Amino acid sequence: MRTAAAWALGSIGDARSAATLAAALDDPSIDVRASAAHAYGELHGIDRAPDALVRAVRSGDARLRRVAAHALVEIHDPATLDVLIGLFSNEDRDVRLDAVRAVGELKSAKAQPALLRALKDPDAEVRRVAAEALGEIREGN
Repeated sequence: MRTAAAWALGSIGDARSAATLAAALDDPSIDVRASAAHAYGELHGIDRAPDALVRAVRSGDARLRRVAAHALVEIHDPATLDVLIGLFSNEDRDVRLDAVRAVGELKSAKAQPALLRALKDPDAEVRRVAAEALGEIREGN
């Protein structure tokens, strides 16, 4: 029931659910936390990631890490830049890809050294997204 409620709040997309979803990010159930992380990324008008979402990115559960990383992508919170860069070395290819994509969308020149390192990622798609991100950052400066 809590999982479905979190999912529904994300479907609605109303920023007024942010506090409820942030609290759900600390739920004992991994399914509720994953649904809350996904839902948080669906909220409109949110520009700051809650600490619980940042903690979720460091979860031992790969699915929760992926969903939380994707939510950080959607939020575009510059304060999460270092957290996202830290995910570039994650063992899960999808987490690395989402993190590189998110950092690219932030278009921060501070991310250039990390994106240059991501050009050596074992996955071709991660390397391609890193190259595109570098191009966008350089065009913006």
